Amino acid sequence: MSVFALAGCGIKGPPVPVTPSPLPPAPDLAYQLAGDTVTLTWRLAESLQLPLSRGAVFTIYRARTTLSEPTCDGCPAVFERSARVPYMHTDDGRFSHSFSLDAGYRYVFKVRLAVDGMPGSDSNMVRFDLPLVGKQPPTEDP
Repeated sequence: MSVFALAGCGIKGPPVPVTPSPLPPAPDLAYQLAGDTVTLTWRLAESLQLPLSRGAVFTIYRARTTLSEPTCDGCPAVFERSARVPYMHTDDGRFSHSFSLDAGYRYVFKVRLAVDGMPGSDSNMVRFDLPLVGKQPPTEDP
């Protein structure tokens, strides 16, 4: 029988302050459907300061499954990058982007702010279905 023990010297160093992230909290994402177009809107709680804002970009991620597939609430969504929106200072901290969508799919979107390649937190996810109206159901490529 082998016994392993880990021991430290018992001397504690001075406290190390927590370094706050230079990025604001995750964007608050919402959506509005108009026919087959979705407009995503999001808001940052605080504006970026000038040095950070120069290299800042929002990345919009999209996941979709056909409505014919059963819903799976516990399954992870498979996201793909759909758009990149450069950060530009706005007075109210609101941003938006619109997409044309295909009917017959269940959609999930999220937004993430990154500065100089350093990603921030994901926004909340918005989920909705875009039903078929008098069209043939989409087929998935094998």
